[in-house]
Amino acid sequence: MDIRTLACFIAVAEDLHFRRAADRLNLTQPSLSQRIRALETEIGAELFERDRRGVTLTPAGAAFLGPARKAVEHANAARTQALRAIRGEVGRLRLGFTVIAFYGVLPEAVRAFRARYPDVEVDLIEMNSPLLEAALSAGEIDLGVLHPPLSTPDLIVHA
Repeated sequence: MDIRTLACFIAVAEDLHFRRAADRLNLTQPSLSQRIRALETEIGAELFERDRRGVTLTPAGAAFLGPARKAVEHANAARTQALRAIRGEVGRLRLGFTVIAFYGVLPEAVRAFRARYPDVEVDLIEMNSPLLEAALSAGEIDLGVLHPPLSTPDLIVHA
């Protein structure tokens, strides 16, 4: 059972009409019907009663509708969160800094970052420059504010 099939079920349940639901989903009516039949087979129950007068939900279909909606909502929320993580809008940032950096622009930069990305947890870790450089190389921190010169050639430096 996949999310697209659940969305198909929901559309038919809302429209109570296979052709209208198919049009809304940009599917052919036979393709939609096949998806619904496969879902009913997988579940082991008919979800719709079909007759000449139209389509109605069976008791199983009515019981299935709420959880199906929630599953689709959760899947959409999961997709949204994944995309937000890719963009750096959620998660955790481990920021290492030297004590001297704390007296510069760092506190205001952290405040501005937290205001712009409230769903990113910022861990502030104070170390000296050689330890920060080692922690960056080891992947123990994500970002470091330290003082040159650096001895690790693979680190990206922004002045």
